[in-house]
Amino acid sequence: MSRFDVLILKLNKLNEKVDSLSNKIESLEDRVESSMCVNDETSNRLAVLRDELEAKNLISSDLKYAEIQEKVLNLEILNSELNKDLELVGKLISDPKFYEYVKNVNINEGFDYEGPNVYLSGLYEAYKLSEGKYPIK
Repeated sequence: MSRFDVLILKLNKLNEKVDSLSNKIESLEDRVESSMCVNDETSNRLAVLRDELEAKNLISSDLKYAEIQEKVLNLEILNSELNKDLELVGKLISDPKFYEYVKNVNINEGFDYEGPNVYLSGLYEAYKLSEGKYPIK
């Protein structure tokens, strides 16, 4: 075998190795491309899941906000009712005739009426027990 033949054999072996490496590179490129597609799908799924989670959080936040608003409204109503009751008690305790009226009405209902130190709640309860018969100015 001539030197030329040996070189051709070596060149053929190198070509085979190059072909093998080319095939491996193509295979790797295909895998990378496939991975990129999977990555894109995963990214899309993650985006959808993120959007769904965000929507659920917004709904949850809206529900919590609505619950808080309802509680605030209930507290405002209760506060308004208490203010009306306090206004009524204020009118009652500023009327000396009502104290005399209270002393004579429902004295056995468990209220302790002793002089000017009558409990406000007692006055108000006495008024409620009088079923509104006492005229308020």
